[in-house]
Amino acid sequence: MRWKRYLPLLVIFSVALNVAFVGVWIVHAAQAHASTQQVDERGVWCALHRHLDVGEEQWERIEPRMRAFQEKRHAIADRIHRHRQSLIDAIASDDPDMERINEHKQRIHQSQKEMQRHVIEHLLEQKQLLTEAQQNKLFELMRQRSSRPGAGVWMGRGDGRGAVDDHEPGAPSDGHERGLE
Repeated sequence: MRWKRYLPLLVIFSVALNVAFVGVWIVHAAQAHASTQQVDERGVWCALHRHLDVGEEQWERIEPRMRAFQEKRHAIADRIHRHRQSLIDAIASDDPDMERINEHKQRIHQSQKEMQRHVIEHLLEQKQLLTEAQQNKLFELMRQRSSRPGAGVWMGRGDGRGAVDDHEPGAPSDGHERGLE
């Protein structure tokens, strides 16, 4: 059974994907685009920050950081996507080369580590801009999201890279976010 020799690679690939999803779920709340943006009276377009009830002055400090964060996150996510496609092509080839497969796996892993660092740095920066109550609300939401099946997956309509789903953060969910049934 030839497929069994790829089983450890597939398990690692699956675990890596799940870790990446948990690490970046917060970003998906912030991916409202011009055509789908909902802006509240304070000018807050990010569903997560609306949920955290950030003030107008807070948002003025947060928004530029969110935009810079998103830009870099998109670049890293695009790189991860390209590496995944290359890995799939390597596995699907008529004569899979484990050295080539491992190279693609390492590229994915390195990009995912970069994404995790980027998300953690962003969270630490955001933490400095939030009140203690907002921080508690954010981290409780993260705990809730990461403890259920499909942890961290918060995708739906959008640009194909995983955008905001149809409900606000913290809203009840059946665990099957839109587009992932």
